[in-house]
Amino acid sequence: MDLGEPGKYPYTRGPYKNMYRGRLWTMRQFAGFGTASQTNERYKFLLEHGQTGLSVAFSLHTIYGFEADSEKALGEVGKEGVSIDTLKDMETLFDGIDLSKISNKTKMLVIVGEDDDVVGNYSAKIIFNNTNKIPLSNKDFVIQVTDKYGNPDILADHMAPVCFPKFLSDTTDAMDYYSTWKLFDALTDYAFYGKNKEYCLGDTPEQRFMGLWSDGTPVKELLITDNP
Repeated sequence: MDLGEPGKYPYTRGPYKNMYRGRLWTMRQFAGFGTASQTNERYKFLLEHGQTGLSVAFSLHTIYGFEADSEKALGEVGKEGVSIDTLKDMETLFDGIDLSKISNKTKMLVIVGEDDDVVGNYSAKIIFNNTNKIPLSNKDFVIQVTDKYGNPDILADHMAPVCFPKFLSDTTDAMDYYSTWKLFDALTDYAFYGKNKEYCLGDTPEQRFMGLWSDGTPVKELLITDNP
C-alpha cells in the first residue's frame, strides 16, 4: 500500500514535509478547573514545565451561557472546567501570560456577535490585538451581524458563551454553519493543507457569505476587520 510522502496528498504520513524532525509538536494539555485564579496558576505551572500551548477547558455552565449562581448550574460549577462569569474572570485567567509569544505561523479567527453586550466583544479585542506576532494576513476579527427578516420576524442572531446580547428571544440559528463551522473548517484546511483560504481569511466574498433565507434573500454578510 502506497502511503505517499509526508506533506503531500493524501497526507497519511502527515501534513508537513519533514514533520517532527524539523519542529517538535505543540505540547498542550486541555486544562481548566475551579476558578479563573486556580486555572491561571495551573497554566503558569504547565508553561514553566515545558508546555508550549494552552487549551482552555470551560465549565459546562459557562459553555451554555449560565452564570455560576444559576439554578441550572447547581453542582456543576468548576467541575468540568474553569468557571467564567465576568470580564474580570477572563482577565484573571490569562494574567501574566504573554499572548504575543504565539507563533507567527498561527492562523487565527476571532468571532463575536454584533449584539454581544458583555464579555465576549471586549475580551475578543484584547486577544486579537495582543497576539501581535501573528501577521494580519493570518488572522481576522469577524463580526456576526444580527438579521431580522420577514413578518413576523425570523431572527438570525448570535450569543456566545458568557456573552449576553441586548435582547433575548426565540431565534432561528442561521449563523451556526456559515459563521462558525464554515470558517473553522476552512481555517483547518488552510492551516494544514494550504487550501480554502478564501473561505476563512482575507475579507473575501466567500468568507463573508452567510447563506440565503428560504425565499433566496441573502442573510446579512459577516463584517471582517483587522482593526477592532
